[in-house]
Amino acid sequence: TSSSSLKKYVPTVNGQSNPNSNVNSRAISPTVAESYASTKLSQLGFNFRGAAANALTNIQTNLQSVVSDEESVLSLHHFLIYANTLSLSTSFVHRLLTIEILEENPKLLHDNFPFSDNALQLTSKVKACEELICKQTSRLQTWLVKFLFENNVMKKVRAMTTNILVNGNENCYVSGADDFESLSSMNEFVAKWKSMMIPFQNVLYEDVYTGLLTLVVDYIVKILEQRIWALKVNELGATKLDRELSLLIKTVCALNYTLREKFTKLTQIVLILGFDDDNFDVSTADIKEEIVSSMKWVLSPQERIAARALKVDKRH
Repeated sequence: TSSSSLKKYVPTVNGQSNPNSNVNSRAISPTVAESYASTKLSQLGFNFRGAAANALTNIQTNLQSVVSDEESVLSLHHFLIYANTLSLSTSFVHRLLTIEILEENPKLLHDNFPFSDNALQLTSKVKACEELICKQTSRLQTWLVKFLFENNVMKKVRAMTTNILVNGNENCYVSGADDFESLSSMNEFVAKWKSMMIPFQNVLYEDVYTGLLTLVVDYIVKILEQRIWALKVNELGATKLDRELSLLIKTVCALNYTLREKFTKLTQIVLILGFDDDNFDVSTADIKEEIVSSMKWVLSPQERIAARALKVDKRH
C-alpha cells in the first residue's frame, strides 16, 4: 500500500524481538508503546485520550492499524524479492539453456542426437524456449514494477513534489534579492527523495530499479511541465528556477543520462525564460534563427513563443 515504507524488518519470536538487533519491534516499554500508538492514532485524526472514552470496538479498530505496520513492511519485502527473482531468472535461463547447452558444449546435442536433423531441431527449440520464457518474464516484470509504482511510490512522489518550483503566491515565480539564495524547498525534496529511493536502489536488482525510476521520472516530468506552463516568472526567478531544476535533475537521475533526456523540454522552457530580449525576433516573437540552428529543439516554435510569454518583465 502507499503507506508502506521500505525499512528494516525485525522478526519477533514469542513476542520478543531479535536479541541481536539494535532495533526493537514489539518488545518496547509501555510508555514508548503508548507514545507510538498515540502518534499513529493522531495521524488518523484520532485522539488517544479521547479514544479511551469511546467504545472498545473503536479502540481495537484503530490499534489494528498500528499493529499491522510490521506485516505491511514484510509484505513489501516479499514483493521486492519476487521482483528481483523475476529479473534474475532471465539471466539464469540464458545461462542454463544457451550458454551451457549451446555455447560451452557445441557438440552436446549433435553427439546425443546424431540422427537426421534432430540436433538442429532441438537447437531451435532450446532457443525458442528461452525466447518465450524471457518474453513472458519481461511482461511480468513490467507489470510488477508498474504495480509497485502505482500502489506504493506514486502518492509519495506527488506529495514530495508539492512545494518544488514554487516561489511565491499562486503561480507567480517572482524572485528577489531576499529569497534568491533560498533553496529550502528543493533541499527538503532532496532529503525526502534520498530517504525514499536509496533503500529501493540498495535492495532492487539494477533492471528493476531502473524500471521503477523511469516511471517515477515520467511522473515527475508530467507534474512539473503542467506547473511550469502555469507560472509567471521574472528575470531573477528564471535564474533561480534553472538552479532548482538542475538540482532536481541531478538528484533524480544521477548518472543516468538516458533519463536526463526526459527533462529536455523542461530545461528548454527554463532556458528561454533566461534569454535576453535581444535574443528574440520582434516580428515573430520567436527566438532568432541563429539560436534556433545552434541546438536541437524539442519545443515547437509555438511552444517557444508561449515559453517567452511566461516572463513578466520582458521589455517587448
